[in-house]
Amino acid sequence: MKKLLKCMVMAVASIGLAFTGCKIDDGGSTPIFWPIGGSGSSSVVAAEIDYDNSYLPEEVIYTQDAKSPKLMVQLANEDKGEWVYKWYKDGYLIEGVDSFVCLPDTSAAAVGGEFYYEVEVFNKLSETVSVKSKKVKVSVQKAVNPTETNAAEVSISGVTNEGVTYTAGDTANAFTVSYSISKDSTHLEGDVSVEWFNENGEKVGDDASYTPVVPATVEGVKIYRYKVVVTNSCPDATGADKIKKAEKDVIIIVQPADMPEDSIYAAPILIDVTGKKEYVAGETASKLTVSSVVTEKKNAKRGTVTYKWYTREDGPVVATGVEYTPDISKYSSISSATAVSIWVEAINDCSATATIEPKIQSSGKKEVKITVKPQATTPVSVVISNKTENSITTGNTKKYSVTVTLSDGTKVNNATWESNDSSIVSVDNDGNVTALKAGTATITATYTAGDVEKNDSVSITVTDAPVNNGNAGISIDFN
Repeated sequence: MKKLLKCMVMAVASIGLAFTGCKIDDGGSTPIFWPIGGSGSSSVVAAEIDYDNSYLPEEVIYTQDAKSPKLMVQLANEDKGEWVYKWYKDGYLIEGVDSFVCLPDTSAAAVGGEFYYEVEVFNKLSETVSVKSKKVKVSVQKAVNPTETNAAEVSISGVTNEGVTYTAGDTANAFTVSYSISKDSTHLEGDVSVEWFNENGEKVGDDASYTPVVPATVEGVKIYRYKVVVTNSCPDATGADKIKKAEKDVIIIVQPADMPEDSIYAAPILIDVTGKKEYVAGETASKLTVSSVVTEKKNAKRGTVTYKWYTREDGPVVATGVEYTPDISKYSSISSATAVSIWVEAINDCSATATIEPKIQSSGKKEVKITVKPQATTPVSVVISNKTENSITTGNTKKYSVTVTLSDGTKVNNATWESNDSSIVSVDNDGNVTALKAGTATITATYTAGDVEKNDSVSITVTDAPVNNGNAGISIDFN
């Protein structure tokens, strides 16, 4: 019996059956254990090899390029031998895998295929060998790229008690902000926070409501400005927009207790800016438009309203009027997203009619943030360089190279490789092709960016290598 087993091992080695279908992996998640032989198995095991009688699954389904679960065989008497493990895929020996752990091939070449894995264990100390284990059916499904997700947009619908006029020493009513999150399957609501800031930029509150403080005395009519900022933060979003913010300026007006009843002063003025604020490099910017709201009341009046635009907060005026077209031409060749800031100010001038201060009101300089993103590079062509080398014998490998030309003129050599018949040839993501059995199969290299996909293919013919096992008269049944 021992001689026959040794002949079997030598015959397998001399035939040189090779199949790269598995790799050792010490990581991954919870392994799948199963016995070779033992109770509930159809296999017979040599007496010196004792296996754990764990459940052997009939089938395992993997996702392309998944690392888990790994396949693992466990011995109950592990300390009583020097063990050598031989793994097989569809009856072919997998070279280079001699551990008790095996991770099935889940590359693009294996997608859509159904394979059967087995293991055989040798005890070198007692020169005994098990028969092959029960077969485990392994199938690999194509990985589905998750839809890109971003933080949902935030919008502020209003703030209660904004623009209220108080007399010095009064107790103010609370501001309360109302907002909404435009969430859906690809725009997510994460951690939502509310912050309040005074006109000096100091944070004064972090709740949906904030009560401003009315001073006990004032010299003339005073306008106190605040800003509320609502932030939706989504660190788990897969896209670039992980944070979305909305902000709103609000005011209160404080009059002195002894202000003459017929006094006139310049009413407070608030502004908003509309227009496109996100561009791709190379685009021509469109106009921004500013609108103003003057809080007119009995004593607070609207006068002449003018507008000023700045490219630096402390810089000179670059334009006047309600419209301004930003210059983004200098950002035509950027490689990463770039923020561009514009400032605008509105002024309500009542100096001709006002009887007390303030006779002129400014909205303050409001920052308008513009984002310029780099142009997306898309594939122009995909070319497999050595397509004429399209004949391989079983058990051999060949590497194919690919060149991808992108729309910006750069070239890359990475692509996704697939075989249309992974039982004939397998291919990994480096273009390494392994011939498995005689036949013809097509491998395809694909590169996708944005909505553009390009590919190139080569048809490969696999022929059987001549077999000379050097052991006439020995018949081996691998089934």
